[in-house]
Amino acid sequence: MDIAFSSTTKLAAAIATRKISAVEALDAHLAQIDKHNEAINAVVILDREGARERARQADAAVARGDTLGSLHGVPFTLKDAHETAGMKSTAGFP
Repeated sequence: MDIAFSSTTKLAAAIATRKISAVEALDAHLAQIDKHNEAINAVVILDREGARERARQADAAVARGDTLGSLHGVPFTLKDAHETAGMKSTAGFP
């Protein structure tokens, strides 16, 4: 499975069945950001530690057998035009 290029539904299923961890999924996506973002500047604000903590929490929930949402543990980006607690909103003006 090529984690960084898998669909969200495949990633969610793999995380839910513990074929991969949410941390592994996050690491694969962070590697792509590190590889390409300087050239394309698609990610303006990146909260690596916050994302890593949430991925660890997602993995712990899977391990406990908690009820999971349909995209549980899948990494995603959020446009910085949306106000998010603890994050800078640039509205496209870095």
